[in-house]
Amino acid sequence: MTDLQQTEQVFKNIEGALAAVGSSLKDVIRSRVFIPYLEHKHPILDVIAKRYRGILPVSTIVSGPLGNPDFKIEIEVQWKSRAFTLISLMWP
Repeated sequence: MTDLQQTEQVFKNIEGALAAVGSSLKDVIRSRVFIPYLEHKHPILDVIAKRYRGILPVSTIVSGPLGNPDFKIEIEVQWKSRAFTLISLMWP
């Protein structure tokens, strides 16, 4: 999978997990993006900007080795649940 394909898949995974608990990307308040190579950030950031358009969570991008050499991206999100608690999810 390319960087873009993995980024899209990660967002699909996150959206599915959020939907399972009655939430959506609109509830995301913080996002941390982990990529192995900082020079690959621009296409990934384009996807992130498209997915978060109008939501604008606090976002950080970090570059460093990931848990598996096949991973091109990991995203951790925190969102506001209906009970107003913060929950974290990391999805490679």
